[in-house]
Amino acid sequence: MKLKYLFKIQNIIDNEIRRVCQRNGEVLDRNRLVRTQILALEVKTGELANLTKCYKYPCPVGEIDKNKLLLRYIDCFKFLLSIGNDNNFNVVNSNLRDIPDDAEGELIELFLRIFDRITELKANLLAENYLPSLSVYMEIFRDFIFVGYRLGITFEEVFDFYDKLYQDMVRR
Repeated sequence: MKLKYLFKIQNIIDNEIRRVCQRNGEVLDRNRLVRTQILALEVKTGELANLTKCYKYPCPVGEIDKNKLLLRYIDCFKFLLSIGNDNNFNVVNSNLRDIPDDAEGELIELFLRIFDRITELKANLLAENYLPSLSVYMEIFRDFIFVGYRLGITFEEVFDFYDKLYQDMVRR
């Protein structure tokens, strides 16, 4: 149940950010929160796509610094987990981490599909369509795992990053 641990850590981080940022006990407006998180996920996903240069044609992309790649990927993952926590989607099944043996596809197609699904998720969340939102969220989650796989990033690397982050927070 490592995914539950990641959701838990992200929830702790988000609660601390909100505690520090909220004034006078303000309650975040749900629609603003959804729009803000969706935009953040789109921006961070765009930054990851930019780092990969998968959109450059016809020039092949050289080697990408693994640490930069991991940090950009985790930036996306943070917002994905936050959206999951804030909408009770943190029930994502751990088998979404499994990459099918026949998994193929270009990064550009994966990124485009993620962007399309993020737009769909926003519409469903704002309309408060829970089940369609959950379904789309799970597709996005799976696609992000697949992007990580295509970039050579393992779930264990993401988990280790979060675990270290949590251990550092506990020590403070």
